[in-house]
Amino acid sequence: MKSGKPHMTREVGMNALQHLIENVLEQPDSSPIYKALKEEGITSVIDLLTTTSAEVESMSYFIKGEDVSKDVVMPLSKKDKRELKMLLMWVKYIHRKQSNIDWETLTPDDLIDFREHIAPTLIEGGGKAAKSEAEKFKSNVKMDIKQYPTFNGEIEGWLKFKRNVLSIAATHDLEDILQSD
Repeated sequence: MKSGKPHMTREVGMNALQHLIENVLEQPDSSPIYKALKEEGITSVIDLLTTTSAEVESMSYFIKGEDVSKDVVMPLSKKDKRELKMLLMWVKYIHRKQSNIDWETLTPDDLIDFREHIAPTLIEGGGKAAKSEAEKFKSNVKMDIKQYPTFNGEIEGWLKFKRNVLSIAATHDLEDILQSD
């Protein structure tokens, strides 16, 4: 399927990932991060873009034993997982902002800048973006039954009563529990 956007070739994606690991994270190809990515079949930045944080949590790599039957599976350290998750978040952020980025122009300083200025706003609330103004408002709304009007039983006042109840329920984020008819 062709689109109007230029696409990344597999070779460019592979070179981009190698650059990110070796030059941005400053990890040699013998590092646990590099080995774990290879073990998972993540060989290009295209593969990295489709990787989840949960997958990073379970990544491991092999250490060669004295003989082939004694290879040892090693999970990534917490530090390596944090670094890889940060790289993953950064790569996805950059790709959303500019899908045709030249990955090989990125530097360790770019990642540090992302860590200091952008990542904290993305991490608040468990990886969700910072609260919107509407969410901040709703979190300050006090839910109290006394705020709801009472119906006096007169049919003339029904529509006004219903509108008031629905608007207060919407403020409390409860409008979906009321019947629409």
